[in-house]
Amino acid sequence: MEKRESQALPILAILVLAVIWGYNWIMMKVGVAYAPPFTFAALRAVLGAVVLFAFMALMRKPFAVQAGPQFVLVGLLQTAGFIGFSTWALSVGGAGKTVVLVYTRPFWIVLFGWPLLGERVRGYQWPPPGFGLIGLILLLDPKTGGSLTGDVLAILAGLSWGLASIVAKRLYRRGDVDLISFTTWQMFFGSIPLVVVALVLPAPPIVWSPAFVVALAYNVLPASAFAWLLWMYALRRLPAGTAGMALLLNPLVGVLAAWLQLGERPGPLELGGMTLIALALILISVQALAEQRKTSRRERIQPPAFAERTRAMETTDRVRCENLTCLCEVPLGETACSAHCASPEGRDPHVVRCACTHAGCVEQNDRQLRGEVGKESL
Repeated sequence: MEKRESQALPILAILVLAVIWGYNWIMMKVGVAYAPPFTFAALRAVLGAVVLFAFMALMRKPFAVQAGPQFVLVGLLQTAGFIGFSTWALSVGGAGKTVVLVYTRPFWIVLFGWPLLGERVRGYQWPPPGFGLIGLILLLDPKTGGSLTGDVLAILAGLSWGLASIVAKRLYRRGDVDLISFTTWQMFFGSIPLVVVALVLPAPPIVWSPAFVVALAYNVLPASAFAWLLWMYALRRLPAGTAGMALLLNPLVGVLAAWLQLGERPGPLELGGMTLIALALILISVQALAEQRKTSRRERIQPPAFAERTRAMETTDRVRCENLTCLCEVPLGETACSAHCASPEGRDPHVVRCACTHAGCVEQNDRQLRGEVGKESL
């Protein structure tokens, strides 16, 4: 009973987040009615970055860029690509259909994760992309009406979002990446090309109507800053798979809101395509949740004493072995580490889990202990 109560607020947060992000597609559709798409996208990204920089200052986060090239690449894909293409798609297509096509992101992660991350697609993982492909074909059928250009742009937005997720996943493998700093800097870097395109392309001026101001404010504050805080709060207290499945409500909220507010009622083919894509997204999320539970189960059966005393760290060209009181580092290819460390993970030459007894390391550890004793005696 206590566990359910402890998860009540995180679940409520993820549901509120789904409503905020799902309804944001309606706000974006309203925004592009009063401003050119790239102008609206640039304003959203720049103002969102300003809000996040202010939040970083409030949280006393360091402003140093941890991984410049990777941050720039994610910014180009996620902020410039995802926001740019999706806003452009909304300017020529319907909100409900656009949100479903953009949320094909997990399909691209599965397909491109194989060559880029080495995450091989197993037999049971092929049906979701298959359902998604059939759903895309139904949605792109000319009989469904709408704009083929808008449909293609929405798919490109989902593709950019998926590739950004793959780059971010590779970055996370390095560890020590601050999520707030990462999100802020990638949004800043990604806003630069949006500003350039908005300034270069000839476009009509912004109509600063009350509806436009509300739409822009909604995109910058609830849909960016506040939603990001909700997402971090929920992700820290819920399993990632559970949080990911809850986000499947986003396109559902978008489709229903477009139907009720904008009168975008899907036809039979569109409804069938949306249903197949939704089924594919659910299957992908269920598979991800199952993999996460398997990983957690494997971690739980690891001997606690070994887990507490030892850990493995991998760098680009060296293997580091360490425990609570001892540290040694030898170049890859040398046998010192494998000779002096017990390695239950010995099949992987880049990961050595050990309690090191290397002579030089023991000497260094003794000196450190003597120094600690000396400090305590003072």
